[in-house]
Amino acid sequence: MKKEIVVQFSGGIDSLYVAHLLAEKYDRVHLLTFNKGYLHFFLKANKKNVGLLRTIHGKDKFVYKILDIKNIFKEMAVKSFRETSKKYGNENAWCIPCRASMSIMSVIYALENDIEEFTDGANWEQAPDGEKLLVTADNYPEFLDTIKSFAKDFYVKYFPVVYDLNTRKVMTKV
Repeated sequence: MKKEIVVQFSGGIDSLYVAHLLAEKYDRVHLLTFNKGYLHFFLKANKKNVGLLRTIHGKDKFVYKILDIKNIFKEMAVKSFRETSKKYGNENAWCIPCRASMSIMSVIYALENDIEEFTDGANWEQAPDGEKLLVTADNYPEFLDTIKSFAKDFYVKYFPVVYDLNTRKVMTKV
């Protein structure tokens, strides 16, 4: 039996690194990009990085799919955005339902394809702490624990591979 994993793949530096790292440990890596129907300016731009991964690790190592999550996201975020954003702020009203929608679809995809694990590029540098500039509420450790618990209920394991790497900064010699 082949060892496979699902990676939520934006094609950015974090998910690209995760896919590269896991290509050494898994027989096949399923790269899932999600179309939520809103604020997608370069939805297919990550195909270049999929090509790069295939060049490095072989064309059969990766399965790449763009999955439609418009209906799930609409129900979770869009329909109640005004009320939710007034109560909890724009970040929580948009980012949390977005990540939740992607996680729901990742679990569904994993179940449909007999895959036991999924991950993403979540990292502590994007978790709010008052000092960081680029932060998203969906990187709170408590929210990631919610994703873990949800996935576990369906016998799928979620684990953020690079969350504790400590930094994305490039070290240079002086």
